[in-house]
Amino acid sequence: MGVDAYEALLRHRVLEVSKDELLLTPSGTEWFARLGIDTGEAMRARRTLCRPCMDWSERRHHLAGALGAALLSRFTI
Repeated sequence: MGVDAYEALLRHRVLEVSKDELLLTPSGTEWFARLGIDTGEAMRARRTLCRPCMDWSERRHHLAGALGAALLSRFTI
């Protein structure tokens, strides 16, 4: 599910790959806010905001970092 979610976030331009980094888009900030996730708070976290992470079983990326953790927390409440 994490791999599919990550690919959907890219497809819907919530996140975008720019050169060698993963970026949160302005519409992505709004999207996360609608889910009740404060991206400003995530930016202040000690961990990276967002980055791709290779899923060892799927061999495709899922979302890591503060946004990935916040999204997982939101869906598992």
